Amino acid sequence: MVQSRTVLLLYPFLSLLDFFATAIILAHGNNWNLLLKSAQHYSFASSFVDFWIFPVIKTSFIIGASIGILKNPEHGPKNCKKTEWLVVTVACVNLYFACIKMLVFSHDTSFVVGPNLSWFWVLFAWSNLGALIFLIQWHFLSNLKLSPSRQINVEAPENEKQSLLGNSHEVASRATIGKMMSYSLPDWPLLLLGSIFLVGAAVGQIFLPLYVGRVISAIVQPDRQTQFTSIIFEMALIGIGVSICAGLRAGCLMYYMQRLNIRIRNSLFKSILHQEIGFFDEVRTGDITSRLTSDTTTMSDTIGLNFNIFIRSMIKGVGVCIFMFALSWRLSVITFMGLPMIFAVSKVYGSYYKKTQKQVQDRFAKANEVAQEVCSSMQTVRSFANENGEIAQYKIRLLDVLKVQFKQAASYSVYVWCSQVFEQFLMVFTLWYGGQLLISGTLTSAHFIAFILYQEELGECFSEIGDVYTEGMMQALGAAEKVFELIGRKPRLSLEDGTEQPTYIEGRISFKNVSFAYPSRPEQPVLENISFEVNPGEVVALVGPSGGGKSSCVKLMQRFYEPTSGSVLLDGMSVSSFKHQFLHEQISLVGQEPVLYARSIKENIIYGLSSDHYTEQSVLDASKLANAHSFVIALPDSYQT
Repeated sequence: MVQSRTVLLLYPFLSLLDFFATAIILAHGNNWNLLLKSAQHYSFASSFVDFWIFPVIKTSFIIGASIGILKNPEHGPKNCKKTEWLVVTVACVNLYFACIKMLVFSHDTSFVVGPNLSWFWVLFAWSNLGALIFLIQWHFLSNLKLSPSRQINVEAPENEKQSLLGNSHEVASRATIGKMMSYSLPDWPLLLLGSIFLVGAAVGQIFLPLYVGRVISAIVQPDRQTQFTSIIFEMALIGIGVSICAGLRAGCLMYYMQRLNIRIRNSLFKSILHQEIGFFDEVRTGDITSRLTSDTTTMSDTIGLNFNIFIRSMIKGVGVCIFMFALSWRLSVITFMGLPMIFAVSKVYGSYYKKTQKQVQDRFAKANEVAQEVCSSMQTVRSFANENGEIAQYKIRLLDVLKVQFKQAASYSVYVWCSQVFEQFLMVFTLWYGGQLLISGTLTSAHFIAFILYQEELGECFSEIGDVYTEGMMQALGAAEKVFELIGRKPRLSLEDGTEQPTYIEGRISFKNVSFAYPSRPEQPVLENISFEVNPGEVVALVGPSGGGKSSCVKLMQRFYEPTSGSVLLDGMSVSSFKHQFLHEQISLVGQEPVLYARSIKENIIYGLSSDHYTEQSVLDASKLANAHSFVIALPDSYQT
């Protein structure tokens, strides 16, 4: 208990330090009479003493949380986690209060040039630092793990590591972003060139509001109308440069998106074809095709498009902020006080949108399963006259998608409403405060017009960044996580396992005490302790009822699956020891319903063979043996049909 008390007491100690340090700053060192006098003759526009409210509140929070964790080590940190939103709110109010006091004091000329100015800046900096420390303290308190002996563990138990590290979805998202970036590396020249043009276009756009302000000022002020033409000419040149850079940027980034899409599709298709056959028994074809088509497109297009928007908006945002502070630091402080609320709304909506987007993708995949099954077995559907039944089934799956999309639409409506309310309130307050600055002569009309235009630009930048985060990147991450899950999946039966490639195969097949169950239904054994041997030259028929394991024996021979016990041998060697390509060159399978791929007849005949494994004559001989030659040559393009 000594160790846990020592560590936990550190948090209240830091809060008490904040409490007493604020008191010392308020007293200007040791002038306690000043502190008392400020409290007795309190005025919001001149007193500092109200800064002390926040250290009192923060210290109360930390001491209460520490006592709660000591008394209830199991649920105390969880309760702290639940109230994290309240702590963030207190820290934000602390920041807002400090900024408002700074704005109020800045209008007092005697204060600005007086001795209190230095102490105010110390107090302003310390107050904001205290708010940051408060957030960090609460984060650590929320993630404390106490062992039964009530000592703090540096390493959490295995089943608790996930909560200690934070939200597993956030960890997965960071890993997914890293993978997407790695897939973009081969196109770094395109990205670099596109980024150069993007920076050029964004920087040019930053200057446009300044020129608009100058144009309006030149129009309304007769003494500046001689400058009107030169301002318009300069503005036109900037506009032309922005247009050229924007066009080149769009071309580079669009080609990058197309290359990224091809690269991801190739990787996914390669991974799918290397999976074991049991994987295709467990995963529906519709789910696979959905990942290979819609999800890969969503990934590449959304990443490329949002990379463009995000970088452009960030560059414009930084430039706009610089110009805004240069025009009026007071109005800039007002503007940035409203941003945390907008960011908070975007973060909440972004998390919810990502969650629902995954549900949409999963339900679309299930709808695709129905379509895939029906299209691949249309004769069966027609035989049972079940067209209407399948239409109804597909409609039910799409209605499941629509239910989630309705939630998305409702949440988006709330998000837009909240964002618009905050933005409009911020604009109204900025106009009111800017008007006060104009009346007092602190701000010129030209600067005020330019500032309003820059504020609009900044709002658009943050709105675009918010859309990228809430819809763009969350949608891309939802699709990418599933795609990369398939790309990174390790097959249970690797095609690279076998190494044997003997020069001669006699052809003796042996099953020794083989038991087998399909991976999709492991509780239902198909073969149990089966043994038999097939000698070279023998013809063997496997006879039995449906589900007796006849086809399973053939599949085990081809190593589509591994037996759960026993061994399948070819010439005394396990079929798993042979190279994949070699084994299937030795085994020929003639199916009852052969598959024809969407390619020429010749390409179907030589399917799976490299150019040095066949001749034109061997293709004709195979066709004649299959009794197909006579009707193939009668087709319009013969073997190229």
